[in-house]
Amino acid sequence: MDIDQFGRSVGDEVRRHFSETVSGKLTQSDILGRYGAEEFVVALPGTGIANAKLLAERICETVRNIPMAEINGKPCAVSIGVAERLPHEGAPEIYPNRNPLPATER
Repeated sequence: MDIDQFGRSVGDEVRRHFSETVSGKLTQSDILGRYGAEEFVVALPGTGIANAKLLAERICETVRNIPMAEINGKPCAVSIGVAERLPHEGAPEIYPNRNPLPATER
Protein backbone atom coordinates (compact mmCIF):
# COMPACT_ATOMS: atom_id res chain seq x y z
CA MET A 1 0.00 0.00 0.00
CA ASP A 2 1.30 3.44 -0.87
CA ILE A 3 0.87 5.25 2.44
CA ASP A 4 1.29 8.66 0.79
CA GLN A 5 -2.11 8.16 -0.88
CA PHE A 6 -3.55 9.26 2.48
CA GLY A 7 -1.55 12.49 2.38
CA ARG A 8 2.09 13.27 2.93
CA SER A 9 1.60 14.12 6.60
CA VAL A 10 -0.01 10.72 7.28
CA GLY A 11 2.77 8.96 5.35
CA ASP A 12 5.44 10.88 7.24
CA GLU A 13 3.81 10.00 10.56
CA VAL A 14 3.65 6.30 9.67
CA ARG A 15 7.31 6.28 8.52
CA ARG A 16 8.38 8.11 11.69
CA HIS A 17 6.44 5.75 13.92
CA PHE A 18 7.78 2.73 12.03
CA SER A 19 11.40 3.88 12.32
CA GLU A 20 10.98 4.54 16.04
CA THR A 21 9.40 1.11 16.48
CA VAL A 22 12.22 -0.64 14.63
CA SER A 23 14.91 1.40 16.40
CA GLY A 24 13.52 0.17 19.71
CA LYS A 25 14.24 -3.42 18.66
CA LEU A 26 17.86 -2.84 17.59
CA THR A 27 21.11 -3.05 19.51
CA GLN A 28 23.59 -0.18 19.71
CA SER A 29 25.72 -1.67 16.89
CA ASP A 30 22.78 -2.19 14.49
CA ILE A 31 22.11 0.38 11.77
CA LEU A 32 18.71 1.52 10.49
CA GLY A 33 18.47 3.60 7.34
CA ARG A 34 15.86 4.73 4.87
CA TYR A 35 16.51 3.24 1.44
CA GLY A 36 13.61 4.61 -0.61
CA ALA A 37 10.25 6.28 -0.28
CA GLU A 38 8.81 3.54 1.90
CA GLU A 39 11.77 1.19 2.18
CA PHE A 40 14.15 0.82 5.07
CA VAL A 41 17.28 -1.26 5.48
CA VAL A 42 18.76 -2.63 8.69
CA ALA A 43 22.37 -3.79 8.98
CA LEU A 44 22.99 -6.19 11.85
CA PRO A 45 26.77 -6.57 12.21
CA GLY A 46 27.73 -9.82 13.90
CA THR A 47 24.17 -11.17 13.85
CA GLY A 48 23.60 -14.56 12.24
CA ILE A 49 20.79 -15.32 9.83
CA ALA A 50 18.69 -17.17 12.44
CA ASN A 51 18.71 -14.21 14.84
CA ALA A 52 18.06 -11.80 11.97
CA LYS A 53 14.97 -13.82 11.04
CA LEU A 54 13.78 -13.72 14.66
CA LEU A 55 14.21 -9.95 14.70
CA ALA A 56 12.28 -9.64 11.42
CA GLU A 57 9.43 -11.68 12.91
CA ARG A 58 9.40 -9.50 16.05
CA ILE A 59 9.27 -6.34 13.94
CA CYS A 60 6.35 -7.71 11.87
CA GLU A 61 4.47 -8.65 15.03
CA THR A 62 5.14 -5.25 16.60
CA VAL A 63 3.93 -3.40 13.51
CA ARG A 64 0.69 -5.39 13.57
CA ASN A 65 0.13 -4.23 17.15
CA ILE A 66 1.10 -0.55 16.97
CA PRO A 67 -1.63 2.05 17.51
CA MET A 68 -1.35 3.27 13.91
CA ALA A 69 -1.91 -0.24 12.56
CA GLU A 70 -4.77 1.07 10.42
CA ILE A 71 -5.08 4.03 8.09
CA ASN A 72 -8.64 4.80 7.00
CA GLY A 73 -9.63 1.26 7.97
CA LYS A 74 -6.84 -0.37 5.95
CA PRO A 75 -4.28 -2.33 7.98
CA CYS A 76 -0.61 -1.38 7.83
CA ALA A 77 1.75 -4.27 7.30
CA VAL A 78 5.43 -4.79 6.74
CA SER A 79 7.28 -7.15 4.45
CA ILE A 80 10.83 -8.07 5.41
CA GLY A 81 13.53 -9.98 3.57
CA VAL A 82 16.64 -11.30 5.30
CA ALA A 83 20.05 -11.88 3.72
CA GLU A 84 23.44 -12.73 5.13
CA ARG A 85 26.92 -11.79 3.96
CA LEU A 86 29.26 -14.63 4.81
CA PRO A 87 32.78 -13.92 6.11
CA HIS A 88 34.47 -15.14 2.91
CA GLU A 89 32.36 -12.81 0.74
CA GLY A 90 33.68 -9.38 -0.13
CA ALA A 91 31.98 -6.17 0.83
CA PRO A 92 28.81 -5.66 -1.22
CA GLU A 93 28.75 -2.95 -3.85
CA ILE A 94 25.73 -0.83 -3.11
CA TYR A 95 25.28 0.57 -6.61
CA PRO A 96 26.66 -2.12 -8.96
CA ASN A 97 25.42 -0.42 -12.15
CA ARG A 98 26.52 3.12 -11.43
CA ASN A 99 28.90 4.87 -13.75
CA PRO A 100 31.27 6.89 -11.53
CA LEU A 101 32.49 10.23 -12.77
CA PRO A 102 36.21 10.60 -13.47
CA ALA A 103 38.01 12.55 -10.72
CA THR A 104 38.29 15.59 -13.04
CA GLU A 105 34.50 15.83 -13.34
CA ARG A 106 33.62 15.55 -9.63
